[in-house]
Amino acid sequence: MMNRKLNYSSTFFLLAEAAVQEQLYEDAIKLYTYADKENPDNLFVKETLLELLDFLANFDESYFQEIINFSDSFIDKGVITRKYC
Repeated sequence: MMNRKLNYSSTFFLLAEAAVQEQLYEDAIKLYTYADKENPDNLFVKETLLELLDFLANFDESYFQEIINFSDSFIDKGVITRKYC
């Protein structure tokens, strides 16, 4: 039987991907964040959220602060990804 938290995380992630395709970026950020909370060990979710925030920061500099805040939350825990180290 699949872990319920993992299942919720996957659902939120897929909904976030759909929101990005529809250019509903704020909704996508919330959904990626929910996916991360449900499965905090999933680095792919973290990287995907950071990539979206980085993309949005090209148009609105306020997203840089969100990148810093989100990155700090898992760097403090000693989580380092190959992509963002």
